[in-house]
Amino acid sequence: MDEYDLKILNILRENARTPLSEIAKMVGLSRQTVKSRIEKLEKEGVIRKYTIEVARDFENEVVLLVEEDDVRRILEVERVAEVLRVASNKFLVRLKAENLEEVKEFVKNWKILDSYIVFEKWKKDEDVISVVSFRCDYCGKKLVDKPIVYKYHNRVYFLCCKTCLEEFKKLV
Repeated sequence: MDEYDLKILNILRENARTPLSEIAKMVGLSRQTVKSRIEKLEKEGVIRKYTIEVARDFENEVVLLVEEDDVRRILEVERVAEVLRVASNKFLVRLKAENLEEVKEFVKNWKILDSYIVFEKWKKDEDVISVVSFRCDYCGKKLVDKPIVYKYHNRVYFLCCKTCLEEFKKLV
């Protein structure tokens, strides 16, 4: 799965009935290429139904460094997958979220000291479990932080920083 597949999935999540030609324009690929990619995602089980149901194992993972006195408060949150104490009142929280809005909803209730998007994940003595590789649509750099999503003329762009966003806006 690459950045184009992720863009296609995001478009289909917003409206599963978006025509292939419109998706093609939004992501900058041909209609046939978009059709082939959607068929591949269906075959791989990422898209499970015509109405576009995204597999639960495709959820995004975010790791947050949270300051909190009562770990039970953190554990009550449904999207929390794992909590590790790293200091007396500091916890690493692995949060599973389907979209950025779910992360924002969690973050506004806690004192967050740092945050990271999980791009690759391994378990001991196993191969890579999942790989998400975003590249900035302006500079091409591999994204290692929260991507900035920019929609312009029915197209979706991922950018690595505010500087790239501002420079990209000058080009379009």
